[in-house]
Amino acid sequence: MADGARPREGLRRLHPATVLLEVPATVLKWGWPIVAAGFLFGGGSPSTNVVKWAVIGIVFGAVSTLFRYFTLRFGIVGERLVLRHGLIWTVDRTIPLGRIQNVDLKSSPIQRLFGVTTVRIETAGADDTEASLSVVSEEVAERFRDDLLERRAEPAGGPREPTANDAPEEEVIRRLGFGELLLAGATENRVGVIVAALFGLLELLDEGSLDLEGPLELAVGRAASAGPWLAAALAVALVLTFLVAGWVTSILLTALRFHGFELRRSGDGVRRRHGLLSKYESLVRRDRLQVFLLEANLLRRLVGYVTLKVQTAGSGEKGDAGGSAVFFPLLPRREADGLMRLVLPHGSRADLDLDTLRPVHPRAARRIFLRLCLLSTLFGGSVALVAQDPRGLLAVPVGVLLAFALRGPQYRALKWNVTDSTVIARAGLWTRRLWVVPRRRIQTVSLIQSPFQRRLGLATVVVRTAGTAAWSRARIVDLGEEDAQEVFDLLAASAATLGAEAV
Repeated sequence: MADGARPREGLRRLHPATVLLEVPATVLKWGWPIVAAGFLFGGGSPSTNVVKWAVIGIVFGAVSTLFRYFTLRFGIVGERLVLRHGLIWTVDRTIPLGRIQNVDLKSSPIQRLFGVTTVRIETAGADDTEASLSVVSEEVAERFRDDLLERRAEPAGGPREPTANDAPEEEVIRRLGFGELLLAGATENRVGVIVAALFGLLELLDEGSLDLEGPLELAVGRAASAGPWLAAALAVALVLTFLVAGWVTSILLTALRFHGFELRRSGDGVRRRHGLLSKYESLVRRDRLQVFLLEANLLRRLVGYVTLKVQTAGSGEKGDAGGSAVFFPLLPRREADGLMRLVLPHGSRADLDLDTLRPVHPRAARRIFLRLCLLSTLFGGSVALVAQDPRGLLAVPVGVLLAFALRGPQYRALKWNVTDSTVIARAGLWTRRLWVVPRRRIQTVSLIQSPFQRRLGLATVVVRTAGTAAWSRARIVDLGEEDAQEVFDLLAASAATLGAEAV
């Protein structure tokens, strides 16, 4: 068929359950603005307006959903994904299969009752999901996803590496154990946020019919009258109660999201499956992986575990279904090298070594100390100025002492290495991040110097790929000027000769 021909044959409709499942979502999206507009601008009594405009919103949602179901068509025509919609004005949109990065499936509990799912398609360079198809039957969605990724056009720069597409079965790479699932929730950084949310919930309940403030004040008053030790014990018990509640909530949320997590190697892709209530399934193409990130907060480092993230050239949509995604929630640090070797594209894993890293220039410790001293001085001066109390300046000597104590650990956290196939950079005192960037994926390289760095003869090299996530930029901080210039020239040459392969 010619490129300008309008595709008509071989296109599919959405599942009939679309009418039942999408009407409530459409009503929630458009109904409330309609009700609010009717309440504010309509005549008559408020209750009559709400009912009248609510009915209008429901009718509007039902009509728009039916229109979408009867007019939307999708399918693969040649080497293109074709999306067709519209009745009076029809629109045919095509996406070359070679541009598709990720195809993800997500099923809510209600969708699973009907045996349907949502298909999300991401392409290189897009800032959002390129196409979202809901509702599609699970059988059609899985076959459609496999066809999209297996029949895609060859990328620029020549044919892809030989793959195992002809293998009869998928190979399980790694599963998340039950103990690791609990540990992932217990060591998550969001415990503090959950504790704050619990405090907010209690405050909200106090304003309603459930009065918790009176009994709490009574208990505190009795404890205070009984003596300072009992009051202190009650305060400690309250803090521990909130912390335990926060940890339990964090564990439950993590269990719901990552229950049954497993990685499977499927041809030239890696399939992820997880979720207890809502099921997630995605197939990440190995030849489109841009950046690996090993991330661990202080608690996880103490127990020897890390989180492995990957970035593809897709949209980097929020949530686990996007291009920026948790590749494995919790992994023993000693297994990270082996797992990355299994999923890295051919030619990017031969000299991967995460343990043999080079320190940055020793003068980096001086810059760290000066920067922390400057921050403490600004903080102390601001407190003294705002509070109009010179005692705020006491934060300055305290900050200097902390800066002296932290400069060594923060300097030792800065490591780097550049091999024939990868760029490795490490940074972070509290949350440690280690980037692994295949050199063939490099898009741009920057050489940056702050005023402090210029005075100390230091520079930072920043490596960017086609990934859109903020963390996908690898930074080699505080190299000596000569080393930084040498690394910059070397990686800039890689970006010029091999960067086009990233998309």
